[in-house]
Amino acid sequence: MRALKPGTATGTLYGGCLSILVSLLGTPYEPQTEGKLLFLEDTGAKPYQIDRMLWQLRQADKLNGVRGIVFGEMPDCVSPGAAPNLLEEAILHALQDFDGPIAIGLRSGHVSRQNVTLTFGVEAELRVADEAQLNLIEAAVAK
Repeated sequence: MRALKPGTATGTLYGGCLSILVSLLGTPYEPQTEGKLLFLEDTGAKPYQIDRMLWQLRQADKLNGVRGIVFGEMPDCVSPGAAPNLLEEAILHALQDFDGPIAIGLRSGHVSRQNVTLTFGVEAELRVADEAQLNLIEAAVAK
């Protein structure tokens, strides 16, 4: 994973496909993000679409109380002919007021190679410095 914004945060791991989560806003199933470490991923969305969806989450107050954000690999989330770092710039622009750490590149969800299974609902820690690391600090199952 790559660092986008340094910091350390703990919270309950939660998230999923960004376009699906945004489509649930205003429904009885909208995301409950308070106190969460938010995992967001998508595939094939252009950077301007990612920017728009992050702004929708902001305007719906769904980033209030989020402790940290980790993005997936985000395959094919590019604009033809654009700078290779346009996605990261769009993310940082949309999240410019976000206080927690931000990382990108976790191999979960839509990925290009081996998929890491995430256990939502458990406590986790996101550490972002030169590199980024996500650690579960609670067991996913009881003994």
